[in-house]
Amino acid sequence: MNGVNVLEKLNVPLGKPLYLQGNLAIAYGALAAGCNFYAGYPITPSSEIMHFMAERIPKLGGVFIQAEDELAAINMLIGASLTGAKPMTATSGPGFSLMQEAIGLAVAYEAPIVIVNVMRTGPSTGIPTRLYQGDIIQAMRGSHGDYETIVLAPHSVQTAFEITFKAFEYAEKFRNPVIVLADETIGHLSERVELEPLEPKESRKNPVPETSPMILLGEGKNVFYTGLAHREDGLPTISIDAFERYINRLVNKIRNHASEIFEYETLYLEDADVILLSYGSASRSAEYAVKKLRKEGKRVGFIRLFTLNPIDGDKLEKLVDGRKTFVVESNAGQLVRIINYYIDADPMSFPIPELPKPKEIIKRLKDYIRRFF
Repeated sequence: MNGVNVLEKLNVPLGKPLYLQGNLAIAYGALAAGCNFYAGYPITPSSEIMHFMAERIPKLGGVFIQAEDELAAINMLIGASLTGAKPMTATSGPGFSLMQEAIGLAVAYEAPIVIVNVMRTGPSTGIPTRLYQGDIIQAMRGSHGDYETIVLAPHSVQTAFEITFKAFEYAEKFRNPVIVLADETIGHLSERVELEPLEPKESRKNPVPETSPMILLGEGKNVFYTGLAHREDGLPTISIDAFERYINRLVNKIRNHASEIFEYETLYLEDADVILLSYGSASRSAEYAVKKLRKEGKRVGFIRLFTLNPIDGDKLEKLVDGRKTFVVESNAGQLVRIINYYIDADPMSFPIPELPKPKEIIKRLKDYIRRFF
């Protein structure tokens, strides 16, 4: 059943205004993309996704499993993926931490899976009901060894739907885990959206050249999957040359396609002296601050990232063009460390369990403008 038919079967009005919660938009995006297997464990603030999937997926002929914990859930996703399913789970920080070893296994298996992390404060239990953007680096580098994940970040209910849909396409095309980083604000926000009749692609059958089509379990062929370093035929190896080819394949199938995956939007860059770069819910405050400053005659530009990994460094460098850039985020400074690999940027961090206040962003920017312009 294609994505359009799924949404129609759920009586979702397509192409018409709809008032929807972010977590439900994520669930709709997954179902529209063909998600037919969900395994998970309830955790605030992502639980609405699981509740929705528990009711809907079985009615659509798919499989729902409430696992005993997050470790079991993600390993179920890997197994389901290797049989041809399109699997997803949703969690938050503590559960995401538990999944890290298995994310590395999925990378080694080249198993297409989608993981939604509706971030909350941390470390440890933190504040379960408040937002934070503290899992950025973990989403990219939480497991051990060299590998790449694709990390996407919605900033609204509309983009929560669209980005989750796209996550499945990327997972299939690159045979890789894809992580959707929402947060408590995005998950529990309700706003007007229009769900378009999107059609899922058969990306698994046409992967990028650096990988190969999957041989599925149950198709009658001899299949060998292992987390050990392995040769192109899947068999374990300790050969230095074979290991180098193995690692290069895992990382380059993402890095070589950064320009294709990297998505963003901009405002007022043409004449900007200073740029705010942000993502997710924090970017809503940053965008508001920029618009207010523009009305006051301040030449401030804005970049919102939808892709946090991989980043197309050449494109980002051209966008910034040497201008002073601040990275606005709701943490103690995480994405800015990644951005600084490509451009010279300063942190504008807000390590508090609430959205940055636009007036505080404006105050910090005016202080800088006053000193240097």
